[in-house]
Amino acid sequence: ILIAFAKVIGESEDKLIELIGHDGSYIIRPELKSPMKYKGFHIQELVDALFKLNWAVIEIEISPVHTIKGVDYKLEEDKNRLEEYLKKNNGVIIVSEYLKPWRHALAFGPDIGYFYDPKIQACADLPSTFKIDVIYIIKRITNDKTRTSIYENRTT
Repeated sequence: ILIAFAKVIGESEDKLIELIGHDGSYIIRPELKSPMKYKGFHIQELVDALFKLNWAVIEIEISPVHTIKGVDYKLEEDKNRLEEYLKKNNGVIIVSEYLKPWRHALAFGPDIGYFYDPKIQACADLPSTFKIDVIYIIKRITNDKTRTSIYENRTT
């Protein structure tokens, strides 16, 4: 996941590791096989590191659900919605592979060449065995002083 995020923002993996404070290699479950035995990285660690570098991470849910009084309501699935996000943005997708116990991160976007797989260190088509679990859009945060806050002219 760290490599995919670094690829999108054009930053070194070492810089992200420095900001996060660890390299993910600490073994937390020695009884498990690789890669599941390692601490790895939580998405929030990457969000925090990118924010320090003036990047925003926006989560796009694949199958949004909201719950009202214990009842789940799933929003109608719109495949075009997801395709639009993938076509027009750079980011990271988290995928799961059929019958595999772990998930995998791919960088994507027009600036990258679409799906960059850190495992093979190349761009590739999304394999049909992969299911997209979540999309993270990554955008540069601008420090434009000419924009005004939505709260500036507000009266209470």
